[in-house]
Order: sequence, then structure tokens, then C-alpha cells
Amino acid sequence: MYTAQTILKELLDISPFPGWKIEKLHDCVNEKISRLEFDLLFPYGAESLVTAHQAFLKNLLLENIKQMPIELGVTGKIRWIVQQHFQNILKYSEAERAIPQVIHHPSIALKTPDYIAELTDIIWRTAGDHSIDMNYYTKRISLGVIYLATLSYWHQSHASIEEIMNFFDHRLEDLKKLTSIGKKYTFSPDNLLKNIRLLKAHFWDR
Repeated sequence: MYTAQTILKELLDISPFPGWKIEKLHDCVNEKISRLEFDLLFPYGAESLVTAHQAFLKNLLLENIKQMPIELGVTGKIRWIVQQHFQNILKYSEAERAIPQVIHHPSIALKTPDYIAELTDIIWRTAGDHSIDMNYYTKRISLGVIYLATLSYWHQSHASIEEIMNFFDHRLEDLKKLTSIGKKYTFSPDNLLKNIRLLKAHFWDR
């Protein structure tokens, strides 16, 4: 009995990957599963296939996390998890690179933010964050932006895992600097001049 995940795994192992067109993908496994069964497993075509792919990557990451060194600090854990995730992406790079060809589908475009939200939540919770205030959202949104920037960098290049993580590290460092700067400024009429001086010192007088 085939499941969406077992069929997907066979498809992801195909090289060259035929893209996310359901007709082409079924042709690759038509000796194992009928078109009717295939459509029942992936009822919304490309949307179902890409969603299954994202779930596959998320499950791989959850398995990786079981092997995470416990002595790492928060930043170390975040970096370790992100590296594992990109290593998983690189294993199935052809399939991942084909996603922009179908990302214009409204259903896929609308579900992608949910996937990134789940991914960043897994990373932060594993790193030890259990905030329930506004920090919960700011941390995940910030990490999501950095993740998307890193993913975009990879899509536009043939970067190795070392280059990918170097790019990620720089974006993470930029975020730390921005956060540190933000803590210095409390924008209110009482200290407007003080904040202007601080901004000038940081951006112009260095």
C-alpha cells in the first residue's frame, strides 16, 4: 500500500527531477500506482505535491533534531538546525529548485507562509524559546525573513552548504546588531534629541 510520503520519496529520488507537473510525475511511477490512486493521494495536484514535499522536509528535520548536541547555546542550536535543514534541501535540490515554477499558484503561495511559520517555530522551540508575548512573533518573523533571504540566495546560486551558512551567519549578525541598536532607542518626545544623537553616532560618525 503506497502512501503520499512513500510515492513522494520515490519521486524526489528521480534525477533529473521532472518538475511539479502532476502528469509528468505520475508518468514516473505509473507502473506502481494508477492515475486514479495518484490523484487520490495528491488531490490538488501541484499544491498537494509541494505541501507533501514541505512536510517531508519538516519530518526529516525533526529526526535530525534528535541528534542535536545538547551543549549548544541558543544561537548555536538555531544555526545547527538551520544547517541540517539546508543539508536536507541540498539532498533534493532539483525538486526544491523547481518550486518557483509553481509558486505562482495562489494555493501554494498562500500555504508557504504557514510552512515557514511552522519551521521557525520548530527552530525557536528547540532552541529553548517558550515566549508567549510579542517576542514570540518578532523572533519567528525575524528568523523567517533571514531564512527566506538565505533560501533566495541559494536559489540564485550553486552555493555549497558552507557558503549557505556563511550567508546565514551574516544575516543573523545583522539582525543582532539591529536588535541591539533598537534597544538603545526609546522614541518619545522627551528623549528625541538623545535618540537623534545616537542614530547619528551609529550611522554617520563611525
